[in-house]
Amino acid sequence: MKRSKVWMLASILALGGMSVSTIGTPLLTVQAAEEATVAAKEYHTQGGIANMGSSTANITIKGNEGQTLVGKKFHVYKLFLAQNAQGMESINYTFNPTYEQALKNVAAKALSVPVDDVTEYMVIDYIQSLNS
Repeated sequence: MKRSKVWMLASILALGGMSVSTIGTPLLTVQAAEEATVAAKEYHTQGGIANMGSSTANITIKGNEGQTLVGKKFHVYKLFLAQNAQGMESINYTFNPTYEQALKNVAAKALSVPVDDVTEYMVIDYIQSLNS
């Protein structure tokens, strides 16, 4: 359970509001955080792909060997806004305002630092550390 949540959060770092695809999943539930509102939408997949129409990137969710994803639902949260650097050499992440305070609170507690000192990259590093 913990590992799947960690994988999901780490994958979302790359999402930045882009499309999500799943392999062998007939239904994908997406919780999309908008600028000022939070809207929940269900996307039915065609051949395992849910097109959200936001961009050209994708996230692939694969089951373990012998594990089917048919009938499973996945919740996707846009925790960060992602933008390619001008020279395309890196991706710059900023907090999605909807989740900023919650992310800072969790990371601050885990890292034993003041909430106001927590940056996007501290949260990203903390989420990635949960995967090991």
